[in-house]
Amino acid sequence: MFLSAKDLYCPHMSTIVTERVHEEEESTYTNKSTRLLVDWQNTSSSAKSNNEINRLVHNVILYPDFQLNEVQTFNTARENQKADMAKAKSPVLQGFQHADI
Repeated sequence: MFLSAKDLYCPHMSTIVTERVHEEEESTYTNKSTRLLVDWQNTSSSAKSNNEINRLVHNVILYPDFQLNEVQTFNTARENQKADMAKAKSPVLQGFQHADI
């Protein structure tokens, strides 16, 4: 008896279930980008509200000046450190004086 590759292929049950779940998830959302946003919102911190996600999309990603290629190497810690250093050099902050009370 000759067996073909098709006859020998027997996927593991977890593979079948995973593929089925993935297909159901895909059909749940409007598109892949929407799924990525909702998945991001629902992972890690619970502080990402619906309003914050809408603001991210409408005020950042869809902003006319937003350029995806400019954030390819984005790092939040680095950018916040740069902003903090710039604020520390601000003439407004330099105008304050420290005094003992």
